[in-house]
Amino acid sequence: MHFDRCALETLVEQALHDWRQPALALSVVAGDTVFAGGYGIRCVDSQPAVDDDTVFALASCSKPFAVTAALMLQAEGRLGLDDPVPRFLPELRLSDPRATEEVTVRDLLCNRLGLLPSEGRHRQAAADRKDLIARMRHQPFRHAFRDGYGYCTDAFTVLGEVLEAASGMAWPEFLKERISRPLGLRRTNACHRAAQAAGNFAHPHLRATDGRVRLIPWRYEDHVAAPAGGVNSTASDMARWLSFLLTGKTPGGETLLPLETLQQAHVPHTPDTGPFAEAEMSQAMGDFAGEVTDAAYGLGWYTHRYGGHRIVYHTGSIDGFRAITGLIPDLDFAVSVLANADNPFLPRMIFQTLIDHALGRGGRDWSETFLRYQNEAGGGKQLCDPPREHLSKQECAWLAPLEGDYQEDTGFGRSRVIRQGKRFILEVGALEFLLLPVSPTRFEAHKVWPYHTGPQFTADVILSQDGTVTGFRTSQAAVFRSLSGSPPSGQRNPMGEP
Repeated sequence: MHFDRCALETLVEQALHDWRQPALALSVVAGDTVFAGGYGIRCVDSQPAVDDDTVFALASCSKPFAVTAALMLQAEGRLGLDDPVPRFLPELRLSDPRATEEVTVRDLLCNRLGLLPSEGRHRQAAADRKDLIARMRHQPFRHAFRDGYGYCTDAFTVLGEVLEAASGMAWPEFLKERISRPLGLRRTNACHRAAQAAGNFAHPHLRATDGRVRLIPWRYEDHVAAPAGGVNSTASDMARWLSFLLTGKTPGGETLLPLETLQQAHVPHTPDTGPFAEAEMSQAMGDFAGEVTDAAYGLGWYTHRYGGHRIVYHTGSIDGFRAITGLIPDLDFAVSVLANADNPFLPRMIFQTLIDHALGRGGRDWSETFLRYQNEAGGGKQLCDPPREHLSKQECAWLAPLEGDYQEDTGFGRSRVIRQGKRFILEVGALEFLLLPVSPTRFEAHKVWPYHTGPQFTADVILSQDGTVTGFRTSQAAVFRSLSGSPPSGQRNPMGEP
């Protein structure tokens, strides 16, 4: 296949300008041609240049690594995709008894579990992966077990524990010894702290309310979600990873995993339809969306048909990073795009442009189409001004009756509201929220974090008939019930309304 490096670099340079993107790292494998390059700057404040050895977060493009690990262990007879998860994790309890008993490794990999995800809810409250899994016994199901598509990163958190039980190796060690070392992935790891300590890493960025791209600290809860989204890598390493995905071989030509085994993950399992469908690529394609057919989720991969070919890919997103890894298996073509700002449709645009190039379907300006969709849809997180630290006397009076201990049964668990001078904090495990009242019986909860992206949820105070605070209900449908029956101070809500 002909690969036009000059056209690719022109595409990237134009994208950096049009999308106001600090940096991109690209890897392309087209038959025997392998390309890896870095463009732009690692940090808008100091402006060091990106190269093909600069580390980016892969976010959910980590999932194919975890699936590869599962397929390797299957080939060794240590687990089967249809083995029940309780074989490896007898302590697993889900809120659906049938799911607890019948869930298999395959169910974890193909987004048909049905569990309400903990992302944006209580995941950061967990101390570690075992703690998060213990909280799953309270997480409700948003749709019935195996009854359709519903993206759930928590399934890959469970997979991480299954992999460790089956292999006897911690996930970061397995990644290093069984995947990275034989494939020559020198700077690929599963810890954001290690990635930063090694130097030459891309800093994450978010767009502020003034439209400017601003630096944020690189934080990720890889202690609970590393198998789902904690892998970090470079353009150079990703080129080797792509070559492996297309051949099953190491750089030295040895078979690490037979190609037919790897391609088991590409088989569609769960149609991307129903109330929780995502249409990851086609949603931004406008008049051409209908050319994407048979959209589904395989095992750790999205897949659809386009231009007569099976397309296999995964997107990735954590605060300040976006990514995509994609393949056209029957053309021996693969792409990785890593970005260090929250332009959700930029990696997808580059991937789709290169798909058209590989298929000889040029002439469409996907950059304009995808960027217009992103702007209209308001895609991506926005960096906000930090919340007020000190409340007025009246606001303190509104929140004072909330002080005390609470129990919540969808994953948050035990919590408490405490007063610290002129501010009120909701403590949930390792997570803290700053509470800001918007009325006497409603407040916002802002995560206490090094940067701010707005309230995580709002909540309405629940009052008894006599006006005593008995709990609060959040916009996420979580109900925090008071464990004391009345506030420690004996106060009632000033409004006294049921």
